Amino acid sequence: MNTGQMLLVLAALVLFSTIALSINRVLRDNDQVSLEAQSGILAVSLCEGQVEATIAAGFDSLVVGLTTTTLATPFAAFACTTRVAYVDAAVPDSTVTGPTSLKQIAVTVSSDYMTGAVTLSALVGDY
Repeated sequence: MNTGQMLLVLAALVLFSTIALSINRVLRDNDQVSLEAQSGILAVSLCEGQVEATIAAGFDSLVVGLTTTTLATPFAAFACTTRVAYVDAAVPDSTVTGPTSLKQIAVTVSSDYMTGAVTLSALVGDY
Protein backbone atom coordinates (compact mmCIF):
# COMPACT_ATOMS: atom_id res chain seq x y z
CA MET A 1 0.00 0.00 0.00
CA ASN A 2 1.28 3.40 -0.77
CA THR A 3 0.88 6.54 1.31
CA GLY A 4 -2.30 7.67 -0.45
CA GLN A 5 -4.09 4.42 0.27
CA MET A 6 -2.98 4.50 3.91
CA LEU A 7 -4.39 8.01 4.29
CA LEU A 8 -7.69 6.88 2.77
CA VAL A 9 -7.85 3.91 5.16
CA LEU A 10 -7.03 6.17 8.11
CA ALA A 11 -9.70 8.69 7.06
CA ALA A 12 -12.24 5.87 6.68
CA LEU A 13 -11.46 4.61 10.20
CA VAL A 14 -11.83 8.10 11.66
CA LEU A 15 -15.13 8.58 9.85
CA PHE A 16 -16.42 5.17 10.95
CA SER A 17 -15.49 5.76 14.61
CA THR A 18 -17.14 9.20 14.56
CA ILE A 19 -20.34 7.74 13.15
CA ALA A 20 -20.30 4.87 15.65
CA LEU A 21 -19.87 7.25 18.60
CA SER A 22 -22.65 9.51 17.31
CA ILE A 23 -25.05 6.60 16.98
CA ASN A 24 -24.14 5.40 20.47
CA ARG A 25 -24.85 8.86 21.92
CA VAL A 26 -28.20 9.09 20.12
CA LEU A 27 -29.27 5.67 21.40
CA ARG A 28 -28.26 6.57 24.96
CA ASP A 29 -30.17 9.86 24.80
CA ASN A 30 -33.20 8.05 23.39
CA ASP A 31 -33.17 5.58 26.29
CA GLN A 32 -32.92 8.44 28.77
CA VAL A 33 -35.89 10.28 27.23
CA SER A 34 -37.93 7.07 27.20
CA LEU A 35 -37.16 6.40 30.86
CA GLU A 36 -38.08 9.95 31.80
CA ALA A 37 -41.38 9.71 29.89
CA GLN A 38 -42.29 6.45 31.63
CA SER A 39 -41.42 7.98 35.00
CA GLY A 40 -43.57 11.01 34.21
CA ILE A 41 -46.59 8.89 33.32
CA LEU A 42 -46.21 6.86 36.51
CA ALA A 43 -45.75 10.05 38.56
CA VAL A 44 -48.99 11.52 37.20
CA SER A 45 -50.81 8.31 38.07
CA LEU A 46 -49.39 8.26 41.60
CA CYS A 47 -50.19 11.94 42.03
CA GLU A 48 -53.82 11.44 40.95
CA GLY A 49 -54.16 8.49 43.32
CA GLN A 50 -52.76 10.49 46.22
CA VAL A 51 -55.12 13.42 45.50
CA GLU A 52 -58.13 11.09 45.31
CA ALA A 53 -57.15 9.30 48.53
CA THR A 54 -56.70 12.60 50.32
CA ILE A 55 -60.06 13.91 49.11
CA ALA A 56 -61.76 10.64 50.10
CA ALA A 57 -60.52 11.10 53.67
CA GLY A 58 -62.92 14.03 54.10
CA PHE A 59 -62.60 17.71 54.92
CA ASP A 60 -62.31 17.35 58.71
CA SER A 61 -59.56 14.74 58.57
CA LEU A 62 -57.29 16.89 56.37
CA VAL A 63 -54.57 18.30 58.59
CA VAL A 64 -53.22 21.65 57.41
CA GLY A 65 -49.50 21.47 56.72
CA LEU A 66 -46.90 19.61 54.72
CA THR A 67 -46.51 15.82 54.60
CA THR A 68 -43.70 14.00 52.79
CA THR A 69 -43.83 10.28 52.03
CA THR A 70 -42.00 7.84 49.79
CA LEU A 71 -44.08 5.88 47.30
CA ALA A 72 -42.25 2.69 46.36
CA THR A 73 -43.05 1.00 43.06
CA PRO A 74 -41.31 -1.87 41.29
CA PHE A 75 -40.04 0.71 38.82
CA ALA A 76 -38.60 3.35 41.17
CA ALA A 77 -39.13 5.22 44.41
CA PHE A 78 -41.04 8.48 44.23
CA ALA A 79 -41.03 11.30 46.78
CA CYS A 80 -44.57 12.53 47.40
CA THR A 81 -45.21 15.85 49.13
CA THR A 82 -48.77 16.71 50.13
CA ARG A 83 -49.58 20.27 51.16
CA VAL A 84 -52.95 21.13 52.68
CA ALA A 85 -53.83 24.78 53.28
CA TYR A 86 -56.88 26.93 53.89
CA VAL A 87 -57.89 29.11 50.94
CA ASP A 88 -60.40 31.87 50.41
CA ALA A 89 -63.31 31.04 48.12
CA ALA A 90 -62.93 34.37 46.30
CA VAL A 91 -59.23 33.80 45.57
CA PRO A 92 -58.56 30.03 45.66
CA ASP A 93 -54.95 30.39 44.47
CA SER A 94 -53.76 32.18 47.61
CA THR A 95 -53.64 30.59 51.04
CA VAL A 96 -54.99 32.16 54.22
CA THR A 97 -53.97 31.55 57.81
CA GLY A 98 -57.35 31.23 59.45
CA PRO A 99 -59.82 28.40 59.11
CA THR A 100 -62.23 28.64 56.19
CA SER A 101 -64.70 26.24 54.64
CA LEU A 102 -62.31 25.52 51.76
CA LYS A 103 -58.98 23.67 51.73
CA GLN A 104 -56.52 23.29 48.89
CA ILE A 105 -54.65 20.03 48.42
CA ALA A 106 -51.44 20.19 46.38
CA VAL A 107 -49.60 16.92 45.73
CA THR A 108 -46.11 16.98 44.23
CA VAL A 109 -44.41 13.78 43.06
CA SER A 110 -40.75 13.66 42.04
CA SER A 111 -38.15 11.02 41.26
CA ASP A 112 -34.48 10.71 40.44
CA TYR A 113 -35.45 9.65 36.92
CA MET A 114 -37.36 12.88 36.22
CA THR A 115 -35.93 16.34 35.56
CA GLY A 116 -38.97 18.07 37.03
CA ALA A 117 -41.80 17.28 39.39
CA VAL A 118 -45.49 16.62 38.79
CA THR A 119 -47.88 18.77 40.83
CA LEU A 120 -51.65 18.35 40.96
CA SER A 121 -54.00 20.33 43.17
CA ALA A 122 -57.65 20.20 44.15
CA LEU A 123 -60.06 22.11 46.35
CA VAL A 124 -62.09 20.43 49.09
CA GLY A 125 -65.04 22.17 50.69
CA ASP A 126 -66.87 21.61 53.96
CA TYR A 127 -70.28 21.41 52.32
